[in-house]
Amino acid sequence: MADPLSIAASVITLIQVSAQVTVLLKQFRDEVSAVDATLNGLLQDVEGFQQVLESMKETFEQEDIKANLQATGHVGNHWKNLARSLRDGEGTLQQVHGLLDAVNKTTSFLDGPRKQLRFKAAVEQIACYREQIQSYRGALQLSLSTIILWNQVTFQKSTDSIPEKILPNLDKLYDEFRNLGIALNAKIENLQAMVSDSNRQELDSMNNLRECVRSAADVVSTASTTLTAETSDKASVKFGSDFGDIFPSATNETVVRWMRANVIHEYDDAEAPPLPSESSLGDAPTEYQSDSDSDIENEMVRALLSDGKAFHGEGLIDIR
Repeated sequence: MADPLSIAASVITLIQVSAQVTVLLKQFRDEVSAVDATLNGLLQDVEGFQQVLESMKETFEQEDIKANLQATGHVGNHWKNLARSLRDGEGTLQQVHGLLDAVNKTTSFLDGPRKQLRFKAAVEQIACYREQIQSYRGALQLSLSTIILWNQVTFQKSTDSIPEKILPNLDKLYDEFRNLGIALNAKIENLQAMVSDSNRQELDSMNNLRECVRSAADVVSTASTTLTAETSDKASVKFGSDFGDIFPSATNETVVRWMRANVIHEYDDAEAPPLPSESSLGDAPTEYQSDSDSDIENEMVRALLSDGKAFHGEGLIDIR
């Protein structure tokens, strides 16, 4: 199970890698005097991603945050998913770093034009990395908001004083969860439609990221329940159940196997199983006379009485 300290270490590592990528991007832009929307967009995305990581680092370093972080329950599950997505994010940034190294390598002849040609050849891959980094940035921003909200609820709960000013932020936070969840679902669906060895890693990373966002939504849902319980009944916030269409529950394989093993067979009228015999019904009539409600009830009563006689002894019950 991942703990906050190991996550903080992963955040620091990601900050270092993102800083290296930023240096490479600026170096390439300055050396070839490139004014390209994809290049500038990637630079802005990496810098924005680094800012979120810096905020996470500062948050983890606060003493009151450290004191209230948990490693169990919904929070512990989120730590596990967050740690996995941080590792995935580091892998993505390392790939960006390797691509930029290859694009930006120096040659003794026509260095600038060659870099431009290599960059144009890598534009499609760079655009793909941009989308991934944007997804990571959005997910980590939501995770950061989740950490702060949970700390507020935990700390304020210990003093029995939940401020009303926290509540208006919850609806906005849930809208952000929904928007990012929809975007991740669309991206995953597209990757599944063209799954190959080249994008398998990206598909796995996006699935992991969706799980990270889902677990953060569970934590916020728990926090919102606490807030609405501690504040006035007039407070109106959304709950995690609102995300059933965005984050459907994972299939339980054990339940699926049980359902497959316990098949209920359906019969046509011609193939219906025979009615119970006389001996199994005890005092039941020898011939089935009618299907009226009263006759059916009488049959059920006689069958139950027959079972009672067998259990208590023939001489204890005598119904005529």
